[in-house]
Amino acid sequence: MDNPMIPCNPPWSLRLIAPIRVRVWRILCAAMLLIGPCWLAMARAGTDKPRSDVLTGPAEDLWGNRIDLAQYAQGTTIIQPFSTSNCGYCLVDGEFFQRSYFENNIQAGGHNFLLCPFNPQLDIYSHVKHFRDAATPVLVFPPGIDRYHLDGFPYLTAFREGHRVFGGVACPHEKTFRSLREKLWPGRESPLRLASPVKMAETLLVENDDHRGVLVVPDGDTSGYEHLCKRLEKATSSVVVRFEKDLTEEDVHKNLYFYGKPDAFRYDVLQRGDKPIRITPAVLEIGAYCFPTKEMDVFGCFPNPNNPEAYVVLRSAAQGMNRPMPHTHTDFTIAGKDANGQNTVLLEGGFEKNDNRWGYSESLMVASPEAAKYRRPDTQQATQLGAASPLCVCEKCLLSATQGDADSSERNIRVSDWVATDAGAVRTFGTSKCRFPSMAEDANGICWVTWEENGNILLASANKPGKATTMVVEGGRADSFNPVAAFDGSRLWVFYISNPRHYYRLYGRYFDGRELSKPQLVSSEEPIDVITPAVASARDGKILVAWTDWWANFRFLRYRVFTDGHAGKVQDALVKGVTVQGDSYQDAWWPSLATDAKGRVWGAWNQHYPVILGVCAGDLVSEGSSVTKVVNDDPLSDENENGGYPSAAIDAQGRKWVFWASFEWHSVGFPKNTPENTPVRIFASYYDEAGKDWVGRQTLTTDEQPVISRTPKAAVDRNGVIRVVWSSRGTTVDRPWEIRISSLREGEWSKPARISQEGVSSQAPNILPASDGSVWVCWHQGTGDKMQVCVLHLRAAPEQSGGAK
Repeated sequence: MDNPMIPCNPPWSLRLIAPIRVRVWRILCAAMLLIGPCWLAMARAGTDKPRSDVLTGPAEDLWGNRIDLAQYAQGTTIIQPFSTSNCGYCLVDGEFFQRSYFENNIQAGGHNFLLCPFNPQLDIYSHVKHFRDAATPVLVFPPGIDRYHLDGFPYLTAFREGHRVFGGVACPHEKTFRSLREKLWPGRESPLRLASPVKMAETLLVENDDHRGVLVVPDGDTSGYEHLCKRLEKATSSVVVRFEKDLTEEDVHKNLYFYGKPDAFRYDVLQRGDKPIRITPAVLEIGAYCFPTKEMDVFGCFPNPNNPEAYVVLRSAAQGMNRPMPHTHTDFTIAGKDANGQNTVLLEGGFEKNDNRWGYSESLMVASPEAAKYRRPDTQQATQLGAASPLCVCEKCLLSATQGDADSSERNIRVSDWVATDAGAVRTFGTSKCRFPSMAEDANGICWVTWEENGNILLASANKPGKATTMVVEGGRADSFNPVAAFDGSRLWVFYISNPRHYYRLYGRYFDGRELSKPQLVSSEEPIDVITPAVASARDGKILVAWTDWWANFRFLRYRVFTDGHAGKVQDALVKGVTVQGDSYQDAWWPSLATDAKGRVWGAWNQHYPVILGVCAGDLVSEGSSVTKVVNDDPLSDENENGGYPSAAIDAQGRKWVFWASFEWHSVGFPKNTPENTPVRIFASYYDEAGKDWVGRQTLTTDEQPVISRTPKAAVDRNGVIRVVWSSRGTTVDRPWEIRISSLREGEWSKPARISQEGVSSQAPNILPASDGSVWVCWHQGTGDKMQVCVLHLRAAPEQSGGAK
């Protein structure tokens, strides 16, 4: 029997996890509900505001560049909204939009935009990195730009000659695309381009209004045939079930789903044309590997060799094996037995795509040690992902370098002189495209700042006497971003996300006062992308680094403890249980960590459910609790509180604090039941150990402050004062983002004050208390290619003494 908690149950299953309350797209998306539970996250994404049928008006992209949409009033313009906080679903349909709509539109001379006005800059940036698409602008401002987006995901807006020709839910994906392509690109051949992962292939299988899906069972498997037919009757699906021998010539050109024991099929219809694997009743060959079919679980997809615009899905298990949880974030997963007879994933990953010709690529897959015995003897034994030998012989430090020329020679890193401002002394770092800085202080009281600059990771001293020390942490061919820094008592660590071998993984290097260590792989070697790292240190030789593994509809929060430079095992953080989705479901990201006086680490993070988007917190070892209030067990209930993007802190009394932003979908006119321009506020609560609850709710922002406030960062200085910084903005394009600060003294929060330069767009703040009692704040400022990192040595309490307003 299928595990009801597995998110990708066979698509004919009728088990719906919870009620789905939607409006105009309920019927259109009904088939998609059969695939998995993440549609819950989309149910509240609609608005009844009048949509815009004309492409016009000012907008901004992710980096603050002004865009006049009226200049795109000729030809075809496509806008695809998404939400990074909308569970993982946008990773499923996002590649389909990119390949089928965006690529066809570019070839036809059109223009493409992504749209995401309701999520922070770094979260959007992480999402864009996943699709390796730096060329498509993301429209993020002003809030009114949501008029190009109505009623749920997946949504699509298309304009011809400046006028809307389509605006609505884009599922069923295949049927909608086929109906639109002549309208969008008249007279052109615009193929349906197949996309990853397996979940998308299953999606197109059940979107069968045109009877384009066939479930194939082995000849003679009467029980399997009857089982599937019975489910189809309940689901009123237009998918048909066929014994393999009964497939017609018309059938073999459709989306084919092979369901049964892998060695029970003949696979005759798959022996034609191009395909990235070869499968027979006896063997499955993929790249350099040859597996005996009867011993394997096979779960994957690839283009139908009989029709490049249709999928083949293989979902079969060998007799007597318990199928592991389907890895729906990959193109293929092959599982078997390890040396102890336990189920294990042997090989998984993605295929290299050239239009609809998919091919095997060694760099896109991950092989377990057990897979080596299935490697053909005529092929050279390859290390996993081409990895080099381990850098450390210690058994605790099973880390490998995979970054090639990461030890680039020192380059000219720009560091300005200090400039006095009302808020304190300021200097800037970097030349262009400088993003998302982080800071740490070493044993000598030197503040170090690290940041991304044009895909490289740089490091510089902020307050060292004389000339600043500068280093290139990662400056090779790999694309890198989102560094975080920490000092463990003797080493200055920089952790960063990098892509030297196709997947974005987490790496780390440390500076011991003399030289940088070799880069070390911190996250696991899996065919997934890593996002949103965080780090905490007790300065006693130990640090804890956390991150999120993004598996399409899942986001798993992981962590690792480093002791004296050596790493422990990768651990799963124990987040708050989600009964509405089942024990196997997890969607947690954006961790923030804090360390108490005894060196114990505690943190907060974003989590889907028990509310749509909420904040949870805990020590990562025991189950977390919800900081945002859960009033109703229905995660879609208006009674529940939503909020996101938290920062954790521990005050001088040992109280655990969380600071977060109110949920932006419930503000600035979205959805309809919220007044226009309701402020996005910064909230705070602390944990009552006796009552085991979050109490003392406080609001840091005030009504006269800018309307939108995001991404708070909190720190406690040597004197026990809590300071919080965040970015904020009004709703009009003529008012830039700015950095504000507030402090808690004697139970009262000070009135927030601006500490960034007036009129200069400033976002992504970080704050660091120094050992001498002073405080450092950093952020990136400017727009587009001119963005630099700004570091402020804060003078005492500018929010109280009439400094910057």
